[in-house]
Amino acid sequence: MCIRDRINVARNAYRSVAIRGAIIYFVVADLINIDSMYQYSLDYIKQALNSAIAKNAKVEDQGERMQILIDNISKALYSNVSRGLFEAHKKIFSFLICINPNSGPSCNSASTRFRPETQSADA
Repeated sequence: MCIRDRINVARNAYRSVAIRGAIIYFVVADLINIDSMYQYSLDYIKQALNSAIAKNAKVEDQGERMQILIDNISKALYSNVSRGLFEAHKKIFSFLICINPNSGPSCNSASTRFRPETQSADA
């Protein structure tokens, strides 16, 4: 197998991770349509992605590694962006991520719930 083929195989293995990051990036970019103060730069998103990837546990099984990467990237980006959103907009943000046709089963996964923290009725 030539070098180009090995690179293509490795690149295609990470495609699902790249798609997940792109979905969340474009949802974040669309938040400006909700309120003009929600402006996030590509550098901010890249920094959050790189941080999540660096903190990722190294696993030998490639399928398991991809799922861990997707979960960690999703959690990191969601929590970082959610910190700056109003409560009502957190629900919209969660909804926009989940309705994306390329989201896959992530919104049903127990490890990657896109729900804002709920507060008790007493608060």
